[in-house]
Amino acid sequence: PAAFHVPIARMAIQRRRHMVTASYVSGEMEALDAEAKAAGVVIINEVGLDPGIDHMSAMKMIHHATAGGRGQVLEFKSLCGGGGGAPGGGRP
Repeated sequence: PAAFHVPIARMAIQRRRHMVTASYVSGEMEALDAEAKAAGVVIINEVGLDPGIDHMSAMKMIHHATAGGRGQVLEFKSLCGGGGGAPGGGRP
């Protein structure tokens, strides 16, 4: 859970272990950047579903479609976590 990322990042830096999270970069995580670099520790955030897995999957498809000049991507939309729906479709 995101609430534990900063304390775990501090432990990772102390123990000189790299860390990957799925959450966005918070101000608190960003503040650990210099300390992590000084310890030789890589902390990577935002490698979850969105952004992350959906973007990697999209790039795989785009690269396949455009390889060797076979195709051209004219538009790209990411609807990660659900599909598009009609406005006011009764969902909170």
